Amino acid sequence: MKSLLSRVFPQQAAVTHRERLLSGLGGIFAIFLTTLIAHHYIGGVTPPLMLASMGASTVLLLGAPHSPLSQPWAFAGGHLVSAFVGITCATTIPNLYLAAGLSVGLSISAMYYLRCLHPPGGATALLTVIGDQKIHALGFHFMLLPVLTNVAILLAAALIINNLIPGRRYPASLTLHGKADAHPGNSLSPVKLSFDREDLLAAMREMDGYI
Repeated sequence: MKSLLSRVFPQQAAVTHRERLLSGLGGIFAIFLTTLIAHHYIGGVTPPLMLASMGASTVLLLGAPHSPLSQPWAFAGGHLVSAFVGITCATTIPNLYLAAGLSVGLSISAMYYLRCLHPPGGATALLTVIGDQKIHALGFHFMLLPVLTNVAILLAAALIINNLIPGRRYPASLTLHGKADAHPGNSLSPVKLSFDREDLLAAMREMDGYI
């Protein structure tokens, strides 16, 4: 029975309850701040106040901040590039089904080539095609309001919240550069180090984050 449960509900990441709770609280504050500020600047304007895809981005930014999919360029570039591709498809392809498929598929390829793969970007691209007439009427202005506005506010919130949580560094490149600069002459070790699966698991547990 235990084996069946572990297959149906596999462990996603060996993180502590503290990390799980802090990720959830971080998500609360991130969306609260983004919605509050967006309402101040976008409230009463035609475009939607907040994109649903920002909720998915928050899961990555606050739940897995060290993932390559969560880094600032992946987040910002992923949404903006996907919005551009989606709007282009929506305005040039009359067939709704084909435009929907192309908007997501081409966004994936574009994000790969531009090194900004961010899964919620696919939802942003799709929205530009299947959204209502208010969204269609905006055309490429949709990239500014609400996409760029949402991205800027949520990114600022993620930068502040993640760096207030002990043990986190966001963007992740800050940690990598800091370690590399601290030991410039130790690029090669004179001793061959052994490394096995237990060492990897121990390191992941010590990091206490979603890998």
